Amino acid sequence: MKNYFLLIFTSSLVIFFFSCKDEAIDLAEVDKPTTFEEYFQILGTPTDGAILIQSSGTPFSDSRAYNVNSRIKGDRMPFGLDLNGEKISFKDYYFSKLKNISYAEIDQNDLSDVYGGYFNFEVVQLGSEVFIKTAPSKKGENGSIYIPELIQAQITNLSNGNIVAGTTITWNVDPDNENGVILGVEYCPLSQTDSTIRDLYPERSLNGITLSESGSYVVKAEDLLHLPNEARVTLYVGRAGIGITTFGPDNQTFSVAGYTLFSSYQYIAR
Repeated sequence: MKNYFLLIFTSSLVIFFFSCKDEAIDLAEVDKPTTFEEYFQILGTPTDGAILIQSSGTPFSDSRAYNVNSRIKGDRMPFGLDLNGEKISFKDYYFSKLKNISYAEIDQNDLSDVYGGYFNFEVVQLGSEVFIKTAPSKKGENGSIYIPELIQAQITNLSNGNIVAGTTITWNVDPDNENGVILGVEYCPLSQTDSTIRDLYPERSLNGITLSESGSYVVKAEDLLHLPNEARVTLYVGRAGIGITTFGPDNQTFSVAGYTLFSSYQYIAR
């Protein structure tokens, strides 16, 4: 089992995570994605089932939101999650005939213990349910995956509250995260307070870059060229990890992923 890094920004990308793409990539050849597109390739790698642990935060609250998604092929209960003895079941699930996928999502009060740690996981039968069982492990241990530390970010050097060339984005560095950090900017026409911008730019867009764990990034003029001036956008900063394993006599594949995300509404000035 290998380590991978991915980032999922919005609920629409969570749907993408659960859609099981037909075009696979060679996971053995992708250790550290270096482009925005590579994360989507890894995200779309087909597996028979998957669990996604999510954490999101904003600059306006000290608390964070947590939830867990699970999906599996066919009309059956998605696998549950056993986090060091704490079991999360997905008995209430939705089946999509079109995609032949069953999936469910459950909000959680606190999953902070998952982040910043190494663990192993395996597929186990517990009574009438199947669970992904996790156990703490150590760096370098065979089959160990790493879920990066919860990310905290700040945005400074704004101009009248707007993101401009020279705006600085900083975040807490995770020394064990070898795969970097994603910065993304999403434009959504429905979020615009100016109807003129909404009418002139009716298409939603999401663009991002991959950075090393340096802890800061200074926005460049070219980063803003694809965005309408004075548009309201969502800025994302995040990092994540994923492990993929096989199970059963048919060597079905299953992934467990965890991501941490910071997001903030901002205005653009060029």
